[in-house]
Amino acid sequence: MWGTLLEQYPDLINKIVVVNCPKFMNLVWKACTPFISEGYKNKIILTGDDWREELRKHVHPSCLPVHYGGTLIGPDDDPHCRHLIDYPPSGTFPDDLPEIVENLKAFTIPAGQEVVQTYHWREGQLLEFFVKHSQEFTMIIMYSREEQAEECEWLEVYAGCERPALTKLDTWTWQAPYTGFYHVKYGNEKAWFLGISVNYRIYSIEADGSRVDAKIL
Repeated sequence: MWGTLLEQYPDLINKIVVVNCPKFMNLVWKACTPFISEGYKNKIILTGDDWREELRKHVHPSCLPVHYGGTLIGPDDDPHCRHLIDYPPSGTFPDDLPEIVENLKAFTIPAGQEVVQTYHWREGQLLEFFVKHSQEFTMIIMYSREEQAEECEWLEVYAGCERPALTKLDTWTWQAPYTGFYHVKYGNEKAWFLGISVNYRIYSIEADGSRVDAKIL
């Protein structure tokens, strides 16, 4: 995930400060750094027991909650400033939705290859994605006005990124920006030998809130 962000969006992140790392992470980092560019190494900071002091070197204390070594305090003297965090609403976890989990579709991404699924969606159409996988893969959504357009003519409309392995069902909604054809690309580019199994379902959310299965062309 870090690699994708730093390589494809180098100006998006100035630094990544990893807080309170276990000691073995320093050994792993030292083993990896000979293969990492100076630009990477300068942007990633691993901290240990002195993480609060290290944080203050990179973030002004006025922007850090008290719990993290700064001076920012939240309502009711909350040292964590929880009011600044957009917590997801409490309620049912995705894995507790049997009507979704039991109806997931599956496909395999061969080693070193990608799988492309094409859909036709209209502008403003709300889509709901459900994905469950135990291995990392990449995902990107491309758009074309014509179904038979050459891949070099496709427009990236959903930023490509690595999706780390998760123990829970991952879910999110996304709105189609244009009317036309969408090419959802799932990649397993890093693997040499093993394929990746992905369980998924994409639904279109109708005006009455009902889910309709998105059909692959």
